[in-house]
Amino acid sequence: MALLEVNNLKIYYPLAKKNLFSNEPQKYVKAVDNVSFKVEQGNVLGIVGESGCGKSSLAKGIMRLTPVMSGEILLDGVDILSLSRKNLKRERKNFQMIFQDPEASLNPRLTVGEIIAEPLQVYENLSKKELRLRVQELMSQVGLSPYMIRRYPHEFSGGQRQRICIARSLSLKPKLMVCDEAVSALDVSIQSQIINLLNELKEELGLTYLFISHDLAVTRYISDQIMVMYLGKTVEFGKTEEVMISPTHPYTKALISAVPQYKKEKESLMLEGEIPSPINPPSGCPFNTRCPIVQKKCLETMPPLEIKEGLQQVACFEVKA
Repeated sequence: MALLEVNNLKIYYPLAKKNLFSNEPQKYVKAVDNVSFKVEQGNVLGIVGESGCGKSSLAKGIMRLTPVMSGEILLDGVDILSLSRKNLKRERKNFQMIFQDPEASLNPRLTVGEIIAEPLQVYENLSKKELRLRVQELMSQVGLSPYMIRRYPHEFSGGQRQRICIARSLSLKPKLMVCDEAVSALDVSIQSQIINLLNELKEELGLTYLFISHDLAVTRYISDQIMVMYLGKTVEFGKTEEVMISPTHPYTKALISAVPQYKKEKESLMLEGEIPSPINPPSGCPFNTRCPIVQKKCLETMPPLEIKEGLQQVACFEVKA
């Protein structure tokens, strides 16, 4: 059974309160529109796409940090969308999040020891000595000296602050870690260190990751599977190497063509135009305004996500089954 199963998830943001005296329908930003996927225990699912495609909204929806309009999120068989506040608090220790900006994620008034200890104080009944030892153990586990326990976040570099965030997330021994652009705010040399740390922790603790990024090279390195999103929808899903070596959806091809080390002259595909507004997305396939192989039926109907040309699932009428 998959550790995480998401079914028909919709996250719509209302633009403004509907005027009671108006006949106009409520308008929404369709950040995530009918997305489904599964992640097996111990695997890493990389989620990629341009800014505004719904990656971060998907992460926040799974974490119950933003309202979900409809759908189902099963974590180890438990539907977290149906949980009461009390039961959600009990279940939340099983899924934790690492945010993009480590500086903004840490309380500047607390020491590192206090920051890492916070979740343990909420969920565990530990003595002061046990708490301190556990915090020092977590610091060592992420490559920080336990002697830094009394320092404040501003005394650390960006990479060290992200290690603190990782230690805090690990404190409750979660099953699932959601990494929302967890390395994009760091220098390239530090990115590789954090990625290697995440890989080591995955192997050591049997963690499962949702890794959200706009960097295809980083995603390729850490992920077992890749899901490509465009305007709130999944357009391609498959094993990482298969998607990177043989992309099938024209949008995926364009994304990979934009990365210099992956660009192939014969298969190079440059997109024209801008992403349509999620407030008023095009009918049919959302990619039809920029697609080089668009057909009439693409303007009318959203293609289903089906297995085509190998093992990838692709939402495109023109890709052969």
